[in-house]
Amino acid sequence: MTFITMRMCAIGAFVMQLFCLSAFAQTLEPYQASRSIADSTACPSAQCTLDFPVVPSGKRLVLDSVSAQLGLASDVLVLEGNGVSYYVTKSHPNLGYLTVPVTVYFDAGNTPRARISSTTNQHTSLIVTLVGHLVPQVSAVLLSITTNVLPQGVVGQAFSAQLMATGGTGPYTWAASPPLPTGLSLDVSSGVISGVPIGSSNQMLTFTLTDQSPTPQTANKALQLIIAPSTLIITTTSLPLGMVGQPYNHTLQATGGTGALTWSITAGILPAGLTLNATTGAISGTPIMPAGTSSFTVQVQDAGGLSDTQLLSMTINLPNPPQIATTTLPGGTVGQPYSQTLHATGGVGVLTWSVTTGSLPAGLTLSSSGTISGTPTTPGTSNFTVRVVDTFNQSDTQSLPLAISTVLAITTTSLPNAKEGQAYSTILQSSGGVPPLTWSVTPPLPNGLNLNPATGQITGTPVAGAQGAQTFLFTVQDSTTPTPQVVHKPLTLVIAP
Repeated sequence: MTFITMRMCAIGAFVMQLFCLSAFAQTLEPYQASRSIADSTACPSAQCTLDFPVVPSGKRLVLDSVSAQLGLASDVLVLEGNGVSYYVTKSHPNLGYLTVPVTVYFDAGNTPRARISSTTNQHTSLIVTLVGHLVPQVSAVLLSITTNVLPQGVVGQAFSAQLMATGGTGPYTWAASPPLPTGLSLDVSSGVISGVPIGSSNQMLTFTLTDQSPTPQTANKALQLIIAPSTLIITTTSLPLGMVGQPYNHTLQATGGTGALTWSITAGILPAGLTLNATTGAISGTPIMPAGTSSFTVQVQDAGGLSDTQLLSMTINLPNPPQIATTTLPGGTVGQPYSQTLHATGGVGVLTWSVTTGSLPAGLTLSSSGTISGTPTTPGTSNFTVRVVDTFNQSDTQSLPLAISTVLAITTTSLPNAKEGQAYSTILQSSGGVPPLTWSVTPPLPNGLNLNPATGQITGTPVAGAQGAQTFLFTVQDSTTPTPQVVHKPLTLVIAP
């Protein structure tokens, strides 16, 4: 039952259509009717009932206001009709009258009725007046669910569908039977089905819609809702290269499926040294020989039994081969210890050195670790090729020359005499060593004479006063590396007057 103390724009969709939408034009017929105690046979009792004329066929009575002269003991006037009671109250209990704007309608064939209750049987001044309009009867629009097909859902993926309807009087109330698949819910007000289904299903559901008409309408529709299994797809289509001896780790990827995924190799084998983790899909390990390309088929399976396979290939390369960095060797000297270590970059594991062609100078050997050492016994230049090999038999070679010279010596035993004022020239002699040679002398030669450091030649003209005999220390140095040979020899120069 509804208490009315003010005018409302609409009661249900019908009144809204009649009075709130300017686009809906109606032919209005004024209506006013009054009833008093003289028209009632029930007023001697505490309940006084006044019946108004029956609403004509094809018409609807819409009231705008209710006026009443009531006894002081009567506080409430009730309008009845269409199976509904509308309560109208006085503004103050001590007043004997009321005038209240209302919007109440009565359909054709209904008898509007005013009922007054009081604490006594005194209704001597009872008068009730109804004011309004008669309008053409508007038939109720049939309530109908217009959705004919529901979209298909997929396990594990967000789902949303809007149920649609026409007719009736809103707001609507929706219901579904049997219950929706687990993970989905129906908004009873909006008719939106939403959620994330967690299992596949194929159900025929009955949706029920109820409106808010004075006599509520109900519509039903059976709709099929299919939740398909999630599609399981391996998205990894290629694998990165690997290298022998280098750690490898790459995780296979897949989309869809439900629950835990399980990975396996169904055909072919992984490269040696690698394994597939059945839980994570990670291929990991350290590849070993042989290098090359391996082809295999991986399979993934979900908790619901869905599976997918993918043919993959993986290439394992050898690591960077060793490269000999030594391209030249320092010379050696007969009778003097010699040691030089060869160098290489790259390779894996231990590098092993050897001489593949030619031979080292007599007295020298090459160790497997790459050191040439010993004491040369024979002068001359030797040409040979060295080879380095790593753990995976990767190798590199390099041709090298090595020059061995004899011991450096000054072979000049005496200097020719010089004479003041006369040109002088002599060349110091040496043997052995590695050219070029560099000569020097201490103390300095007499005035007018000079020593050529590159050739060892003494030239010039002794000046007057330089006569006499003087001993000088001559030094020669060769180009032996890393330590040059240095030889000294004292020689006496006599200058005559």
